[in-house]
Amino acid sequence: MIGRRLIAGMALLLVAACANPHNPFSYRHVEATPPATAPSRTYAPRTDKIWITRADIPANVKYEVIEKIDVGGKWYGGDEKAYIMLAKRARQIGADAVIRVSTWHQPSGWAWSAPQGQGMAIKLLDPDKKFDLTKLAGGYY
Repeated sequence: MIGRRLIAGMALLLVAACANPHNPFSYRHVEATPPATAPSRTYAPRTDKIWITRADIPANVKYEVIEKIDVGGKWYGGDEKAYIMLAKRARQIGADAVIRVSTWHQPSGWAWSAPQGQGMAIKLLDPDKKFDLTKLAGGYY
């Protein structure tokens, strides 16, 4: 009786895990998904810190979405670990900030609660009217 329940529970876990975009049974670290539409141009990688925020940019500020970033860890950690992974990818593609960030935890790799995150990497377009990103709640990573 206990064996059947255990097998049924494991089967349910396997089905739920396979339906998730962050497959907890993969050994590969998820870094990013390609953008839905290609940006108008590519930008040079950066080495400085990137502003990460859950907020959106005000409507009067012009920006370009470079890429929708989707990251996932394979070991335990807090939201900050997801922010660091988002910032790393944003630096690689030359983004100024990552907006509309959301984070969560799920089973992944060898952990029952690994940090995951996604957000929109953006490039501010109007250099004369540089928007002060620190007006938005968030932080540099």
